[in-house]
Amino acid sequence: MDKLKLLYLAAIENNFVNSGNNFPETLLSNDVLCLDYKELYHNYGFCGAKNYIRKYINENEINSMIFLFGACEFYFDVHFFEELRKKIYVVMHTGDTAYTYDVRDQYYAQAMDLVIHSDFIVLLRLREIGI
Repeated sequence: MDKLKLLYLAAIENNFVNSGNNFPETLLSNDVLCLDYKELYHNYGFCGAKNYIRKYINENEINSMIFLFGACEFYFDVHFFEELRKKIYVVMHTGDTAYTYDVRDQYYAQAMDLVIHSDFIVLLRLREIGI
């Protein structure tokens, strides 16, 4: 891989990413490109937001993306991430998995190259299904 060109795709409200730690703030202070997926979704709709992200990735020569899920959100389908994964390295940063593992995280994780989570129990559960 050439030089890292990272996109951080997250919901940003009032210039704040609610992640429970300073991970997003560290990324944003180190020249990482950022898109607010909620804003894109509300402005362009389901298909338009995905098209905007694809175009942004191509135009900015992005080679890696970290996607931070908000609690109980399903803005994008799993196939969207599978498609992106064919072109770039895709990372899922998730939390609240006690509530979302069975209905979301175990499925989305299978479309990612890497899953970031601070709960080792979740990582063990993902390992059980081959991730």
